[in-house]
Amino acid sequence: MEFQDLLAPVAGEFSVIDALESWRWLVSDDVRALVLTAFGDLFLTTSNGAVLFLDTIDGKCSEVAVSVAEWEMKVKEPELLDRWFMPAFLAQLHESGLYLSQGECYSAVIPTILSGPFSVENWRPTHWRVHFHALGHIHQQVRDLPEGTKITKFNYSEI
Repeated sequence: MEFQDLLAPVAGEFSVIDALESWRWLVSDDVRALVLTAFGDLFLTTSNGAVLFLDTIDGKCSEVAVSVAEWEMKVKEPELLDRWFMPAFLAQLHESGLYLSQGECYSAVIPTILSGPFSVENWRPTHWRVHFHALGHIHQQVRDLPEGTKITKFNYSEI
């Protein structure tokens, strides 16, 4: 599998401003997109050159490198490559016949934060705008709940 296979095919249409609209509670305005993973997680660069990882599955954003050069070295580490890009799970999706089209990333039908299973059956190709919009709102609404809280209702706005 090539590195390019681990990325979402969004060239020419991805807008970090649109993607982060529902994530502004977590991510500041002074960022630029670096790469979007096949699973809709986003690497960003800050104005001081640091690289951030917006984990849309877990709803967290953290600095992972002080520069793009350091990030490029870290991506070569098998443990970090597995954690950030999940190539084994991507291979399972491909084996089941699920492939991405232009503008899509994989997204959980039932988000794992809402107890959706981390299984091939729960993941589908989804337009990146839908992925970011939905997960940003969901994570914002549940971020202060204690772990294990039963969620019976959440609000969302239609796009």
